[in-house]
Amino acid sequence: MIFSSYDNNLLPIDLEAEWQQQRSFLFGDGHFTTAKVEQGKVVWLPEHINRLKLANEKLKFAPINWNVLFDVVESTARGIIDGIIKVQISRGKSVRGYQISEEMRPSVFIFELTQHMPAVRDLKQPIELQLLATQLGLNPQLAGIKHCNRLEQAMIACELKERKLNDGLVTNINGHVIESSKANVFWHDGTHWNSPSLSHSGIDGVGKSVIEKSLPMLKVSDTDYETIAEKAKSMFLCNSITGIIPVAKLNGKSLDIANVKELHLKVFNE
Repeated sequence: MIFSSYDNNLLPIDLEAEWQQQRSFLFGDGHFTTAKVEQGKVVWLPEHINRLKLANEKLKFAPINWNVLFDVVESTARGIIDGIIKVQISRGKSVRGYQISEEMRPSVFIFELTQHMPAVRDLKQPIELQLLATQLGLNPQLAGIKHCNRLEQAMIACELKERKLNDGLVTNINGHVIESSKANVFWHDGTHWNSPSLSHSGIDGVGKSVIEKSLPMLKVSDTDYETIAEKAKSMFLCNSITGIIPVAKLNGKSLDIANVKELHLKVFNE
């Protein structure tokens, strides 16, 4: 893994002596996005930059030179055949505890991970899902953004390990299905595609935002697991790394993957 540090104008900086004072590491006071690189190009880069912009505004961070960040990420990707680039933004260096100063400026960290990654256009093998016991809290102020405080996901990962599962469906404390442990979720009820409301919990993923453009009749709602388990005819997961993953079974119930394949062809023009 290669790690680079920049100021908010994307000028390189050396944080060796003070990285431990960065608020993203101390308090989770930061946000990030993880993008797939194929043949030296970042998949859905404009959408990833837009995600970072939105989080920056919601979290009230000082400005960042987004055009230069775009260029830096694009240039970094040229040296990667297949892999991942993660961009993490910290509010800046801590002054005293949680206190924020007017002079505080964001720091930008770029992580490069080079490894063989299946092409995003490749349809993944269908998976089976079960409902997980670990639930998400409610926080409208932070819902949707990928902030650095991911303790809920860490606890979900603990449950997956204990139950020897690769993934599972996650509800919030109101019992509404929100996402899987790693991805956003969509289901078809025989008439329409549906997705969870993320106004109080969950992450509004880049892959999700791209796929929604191909679903003009999409219904967004708060729906409990029992209703989905009863009415779902098809289901898939998605994120910016894996693309679309069909769900073959939900808690033992077989689901149809034919229209998931059709959607895959529509989204990726294949």
